[in-house]
Amino acid sequence: GEWQLAKDFRTGARKYARTIFRCRGSVLPYGALFALPGTIATAILHLTWNPELKGSENLEVSRFGDVWTAYTFSLGFLVVFRNNQAYNRFWEGASKVHEIRGELYSCASTLMAFCTSEEEKQGEVEDFQHLLIRLISLLFATCMSEISLDEDDEAPDDMMQVIDLTGIDRQSLDHLECAPSRCEVIVQWITRLMIQALRAGVLDVPPPILNRSTMDLAMAIVDIYRVRKIKEVPFPFPYSQMVLLMLSVYTLVTPVIASQ
Repeated sequence: GEWQLAKDFRTGARKYARTIFRCRGSVLPYGALFALPGTIATAILHLTWNPELKGSENLEVSRFGDVWTAYTFSLGFLVVFRNNQAYNRFWEGASKVHEIRGELYSCASTLMAFCTSEEEKQGEVEDFQHLLIRLISLLFATCMSEISLDEDDEAPDDMMQVIDLTGIDRQSLDHLECAPSRCEVIVQWITRLMIQALRAGVLDVPPPILNRSTMDLAMAIVDIYRVRKIKEVPFPFPYSQMVLLMLSVYTLVTPVIASQ
């Protein structure tokens, strides 16, 4: 028991150390990039400033300190509110991505279960299942690509790979490449594939039961729109501009106040 506790402590200590000193994804290098010039300026002003004009000896600086306290409080409130909104947007986006995965999986798994067991139709069932899985893979990869990249970014070759495109003709792929809303096109393909399979007897299930799969697909495209909203609708520009302007003033004035 004691050995296990010591092992857990060492593992936890290494985990904390990796968290503190990890550079990938860290904001510390960027924070240091902005803080270092202000620190150097503060040190220079503190060493070169006339001692008789520092601290409480200078009434003008003392009065300005009260104003600066109120300014700092207002800026802190705005930054905290901005960070809360950013975290809420991040959490909503991450949650919706996982919901999309679950809804697409539910849609594909139920359609697999609805396939007929008749021997003479097993070839058609196999073709349907293969094409369905490829379309689901293509839909998820297309969704992730749309929400991960800006319009001017170029996707790397190894990003958002799909299973393959077997079974999709060249004309359809050309249409998809030029389509402004690719996810909607793929959803339409999947819906049409379901209807054709139902009419051909590949899906051996009453239409009301098949509605479960269509509802999963419909919820997936709704969540795709919600994730797009987070990407396409930025934080209000006036608010962001005001916060950046106040931060710039804070960066310039703080060395003067701190050097007193």
